[in-house]
Amino acid sequence: MIRSTTAEWGWPAKLLHWLGAAFILVLLIHGWWMTHLAARPDRLANYGWHAAIGYDLMGLLVLRLLWRWANPVPALPGDLKPWERTAAHLGHFGLYLLMLATTLTGWAMAGTGRCPCGRTCSASSSR
Repeated sequence: MIRSTTAEWGWPAKLLHWLGAAFILVLLIHGWWMTHLAARPDRLANYGWHAAIGYDLMGLLVLRLLWRWANPVPALPGDLKPWERTAAHLGHFGLYLLMLATTLTGWAMAGTGRCPCGRTCSASSSR
């Protein structure tokens, strides 16, 4: 089944979910590794890779949101208490908000043009 229904998620929704989860995990591990373990000369290249994967995650997040808005959402179990329903909706909204805020913050940080060494990076700078 391609499209989601009120009973079940479609395979594209599941694929976008798990790709997003994998990207986030890779970005967390890579971000920690590049700031704590990577050799200093290699850090700039790692920052570039980290930014590229982050941009991919941002695009994937936009696709995921568009897919979600274009498809029905499976209903929550009927035996949930009202506070559990509210918590589920708020938690889900919060996770989307955090994913969006994190990718936009990373984009803004990449746009500052700062190298890990603290200097301004540009193609015209001479060293």
